[in-house]
Amino acid sequence: MGVIITAGGASRRMGQDKRTLELGGTTLLLRAISTALTCSKAVVVVTDQVLPDLPAGVSQVHDIWPGAGPLGAVATGLESLPEGVHAVFACDMPYVTATVLTVLMELCDEKDAAVPIIDGRMEPLCAAYHSRSLPALRAEIESGERALHRALLKLEVRTVSELEIGRVDPLLRCLININTPDDYNIAKKGHET
Repeated sequence: MGVIITAGGASRRMGQDKRTLELGGTTLLLRAISTALTCSKAVVVVTDQVLPDLPAGVSQVHDIWPGAGPLGAVATGLESLPEGVHAVFACDMPYVTATVLTVLMELCDEKDAAVPIIDGRMEPLCAAYHSRSLPALRAEIESGERALHRALLKLEVRTVSELEIGRVDPLLRCLININTPDDYNIAKKGHET
């Protein structure tokens, strides 16, 4: 079991590199890495940038499909890890916990992926994927698909309900993204209180 952290993207809505934003005395990227290392010794950061001084046990992998967005990042991460179930989350999701990741990996079980669905919407960047999903994801990328949620339609997905996630994260904070300056300001205020 490994953990894939997606850390690419242009951060257009934020206007600056989200990986370097500070929250709680550390950057979003280092916060994500710390969380990942608490549930796996195999952590992969998928990015299109050069990252300085990653902690021991963390590998940087350059996105094989840099124009394919999160779909390409997930597939790249799966390419770099051994066969099995691996958790995935984005570095701009600062409230993901090791418990959430572990539960998602356990729920993946016999399926290709375990993905939370909240209010009818899939959350594919806080999920778990089995390496056997890689051929279908790769085929979707090669066919021109760029949307991860549409590529999931080609997989056997174990949907994870709000109730199931709520057992380990009652406020569903694990699904909060920091995409804009307003999101970041709200997160900073919440972290200070």
